[in-house]
Amino acid sequence: PPAPAATPAATHNVFSPSMFNTASPMTAAPTTSASPAARLDGKEFFRQARAKLSYEQFSQFLQNIKELNAHKKTRAETLAKAREIFGPENSDLYEAFDSLLSKHLPL
Repeated sequence: PPAPAATPAATHNVFSPSMFNTASPMTAAPTTSASPAARLDGKEFFRQARAKLSYEQFSQFLQNIKELNAHKKTRAETLAKAREIFGPENSDLYEAFDSLLSKHLPL
């Protein structure tokens, strides 16, 4: 299935799947010395999230990001909602999301 489309105002978004498209082949290469979040680029993160989450969870997660982009939620609120959506069984996704958000939207 096609990936969800970016919002029309994608140039104003602070976080979107398309902004993490990196050209480095090393970003997703598994290593034993780096944490999973450290080696996961945004594009791969969204692939993994879509594969691991239910349709409803993934839709809620995308809505959460849209609210962050629209400045309706803070970074902390977005992370709290992501933790709730992902649940304890997907703590790896939460850690990766927190890492990506930290890179692109510092405190």
